Amino acid sequence: MTKRVNIIISLMLCLALLAGCAGLAAAQAGTEAPVSDAPYTPEPPSTEPDPTAAPEKNGMYDLLAGVFDSYHFGTAGSSLIAAWYAASITDWGMKNGGAAVVSGARAWDRGTETEYGESFAEKLGSIYAAALSLYGAGTGVLSDCGWTGEWTWSAEDVRSVFEAVFPALGMETPFAVRVYYPDSEVMYLCARGVILDRDETVDITNMLNTLLEGYVFNDGAAIASSVLEDGVLTLDVNDELAARIRSYGTSGEMLTIAAIANTALEAVEGAQSVLFTFRGTPLETGHMIYDMPVGFYEQDFPESGLSGSAPDAPRVVFARDEDTVAEGTAEVFRYSADRANVILPASPETEERINSVLEEGQRLFAEGDPDVDGGGGRAFYEGCAREEYASRSADGTLDWFAPYELFRTMGVARGDSRVLSLTVMDYVYSGGAHGYGGLGALNFDLSTGAELRLEDLSDDPAAFLDRCAEKLLEISRSGDYAELARDGYFPGYEDSLPGLLRDGNWYFDGTGITVIANPYEIAPYASGLIEFTLPYEWLQGRIREEYLPEKADLSGSLTGEITDTVPGADNIVDDGTDSEGACVLFRSRGTAEAVSLTRVTWTEYGGFVDDGLLWYASRMEDGETLLLRTWFGDVFPTLKIGWQRPDGTREEYLLFQSGKDGSLVMFEDDTAGLSY
Repeated sequence: MTKRVNIIISLMLCLALLAGCAGLAAAQAGTEAPVSDAPYTPEPPSTEPDPTAAPEKNGMYDLLAGVFDSYHFGTAGSSLIAAWYAASITDWGMKNGGAAVVSGARAWDRGTETEYGESFAEKLGSIYAAALSLYGAGTGVLSDCGWTGEWTWSAEDVRSVFEAVFPALGMETPFAVRVYYPDSEVMYLCARGVILDRDETVDITNMLNTLLEGYVFNDGAAIASSVLEDGVLTLDVNDELAARIRSYGTSGEMLTIAAIANTALEAVEGAQSVLFTFRGTPLETGHMIYDMPVGFYEQDFPESGLSGSAPDAPRVVFARDEDTVAEGTAEVFRYSADRANVILPASPETEERINSVLEEGQRLFAEGDPDVDGGGGRAFYEGCAREEYASRSADGTLDWFAPYELFRTMGVARGDSRVLSLTVMDYVYSGGAHGYGGLGALNFDLSTGAELRLEDLSDDPAAFLDRCAEKLLEISRSGDYAELARDGYFPGYEDSLPGLLRDGNWYFDGTGITVIANPYEIAPYASGLIEFTLPYEWLQGRIREEYLPEKADLSGSLTGEITDTVPGADNIVDDGTDSEGACVLFRSRGTAEAVSLTRVTWTEYGGFVDDGLLWYASRMEDGETLLLRTWFGDVFPTLKIGWQRPDGTREEYLLFQSGKDGSLVMFEDDTAGLSY
């Protein structure tokens, strides 16, 4: 969101952070009787506030005291604490009625600021926004934060409780709205609570563009103008937004229109319906002609939440840009680049921060980096290829020409609730005997979205790096590396090992921290990529606990079948078929961890090699589904699916279609682990 909007908190779904759980436990311990145990009655008490209610330090007072003492906005785990208080305050208010809410709030005697100078009104506003974000999200976030009740309250119920609390405390009730947006699979409508300053609502066009930027609007898509007359809000969309809406399928268009309309109807006082126009005439999309105003879109959410049974599980979706440049019938240049998009429904701010880093890296790969000699990038290598091709055409040596290549493939080395490590393999061929491939990595702290450096992992960075260098030297001389130590490394390679401990040259995986030595760094090109792993057993006590993997006893697996119909799957992946390929439905039996769909290629040396990820989920819960649209090859499979076994090894299956009966065949890949 842009600078004019103060987004207090987003809690559509939450990552179960270790620090958050610890903070939550402290928060819960600080309240004596936070939630009433009174059973629901057929006729619940009225939620209408009673301004004559006598002050009483009841359960509402205790909850407000918990917010005052234990909730600190922006700290690790604060989103989970906010979710717990948001649910608890709403639940208590709905069970005990408006008079009890007012009575507890009127008894407040703790002041308006904490001892740390925090504003109680701002804290409570954050909790209000969190409560509005919880509505419609299912119960996943509530179970993550430790709240055990049943969430059945609407947005209006939330408002009825909080709009009674603020006046009883002598505070102005914040102007709270819900910003709506389609979920990542374009199946449901999500919402997040936002607190606005009153003066931000004057310019309707700017307010809506600011609210929806990054959620529904991007790449220039926006509302061009707005007019409110007799309860009808007319929104004239600009060229980019009209093109974006028209590019969607029916579901995507419906949810996008609904997201804009719902947000506008919540944020614009007096608006009762929304009319969409383009250049002053009713918007036409190919699916619909919006010549009548639309109202508020209501949607029933499945009990399991927006993303199946594991709404908080991080996901990474990969797309690939591919192109071939030719001169006549001759190939001159080949380009292929993976693009990664991280999905963190629990934390849009963290998601946005990570994706902005990824987008910048992808831009530099495609366009070149002016800070690097030669710049690089597609245009640079394509230009070099054309220049050599023209030169060889002129002097008659085309037989010596081979197409130039620029490739990038990406993968997930570790992705859980704590960290995300992405590997990035870049390969370039620009003439000569062979090309060059180099491996790099990007590591992110999923509690903040910040890029991780090795120095960030320890409270004593200098000592930690010294110990790592000593361990690398030990590893480089033992076990599988003994032969390299005899005659494979460059002389004096030991002096180069500390230099491997640098940003972008390491990643977390299932066994530890892997440090990269690309060709020519410590050994000749023929030795290939060399990697050293510092195991988690050795790292225990040397790095911060929050970066070690969580202990999990998961034993799930996936089953798959080809289906003629398209079911309402929790996750959908289309392998470039434009919704025309065969439908393969996978279902998790138990909790499956580190689930991946991977491209594979058969090599002349025998066996399949990984050729980039399509989709990754840190876990799939029991019953959660994944729908794959794909083309099945006539000879060799091009995809495999895999997940992690309880012992940390991976189970990998190549995907075939039976020529006998057309069923799905999942053939175990005993070549898993091969690489170029």
